[in-house]
Amino acid sequence: MRFILLLLKLLVFLALLGLAVRNSETVSVNYFLGWAWHVPLSLLIFVCFALGVGVGVAACTPRLLRTYRELRRLRQASPDGV
Repeated sequence: MRFILLLLKLLVFLALLGLAVRNSETVSVNYFLGWAWHVPLSLLIFVCFALGVGVGVAACTPRLLRTYRELRRLRQASPDGV
């Protein structure tokens, strides 16, 4: 099982490395007031992905905390303590 997991991780890494190599040309992200950010496309894709993950985690956090608090309360109220 460890070998399969290691192989899967290696394949994902190689796929992402190939994406980064094939998309290394510079793109311009234009902001208001004439500001521009010149960045490699692969870095821009990574930054957008990381921001999406961060927003998703931030959106899920209140619900998870509420669920953990309720679970703790129910475990303390349980007669057998499970």
